[in-house]
Amino acid sequence: MEEIKAGVYKHFKGRFSNVIGVAKHSDREEMLVIYKGLNDGGLYARPVESFLDIVDDKQGNKVPRFAPATETELEQLKKDGLI
Repeated sequence: MEEIKAGVYKHFKGRFSNVIGVAKHSDREEMLVIYKGLNDGGLYARPVESFLDIVDDKQGNKVPRFAPATETELEQLKKDGLI
């Protein structure tokens, strides 16, 4: 399984999230990515497999559901006060 590191990721639809880490579900032992939405402030959990999915974007291209933010995106998020 691919390692998911803490940090800022961009969802394929354009929103940004700060990944806090990976946690184990207390009952099912399923691994979940824990992250905070930078655009809405919500706290979320998503199964690792779903976080790492390859999905179709609006143009029909296969892209990762979440990808690490680029340096340019990080700079803009800092300017916008989101990180």
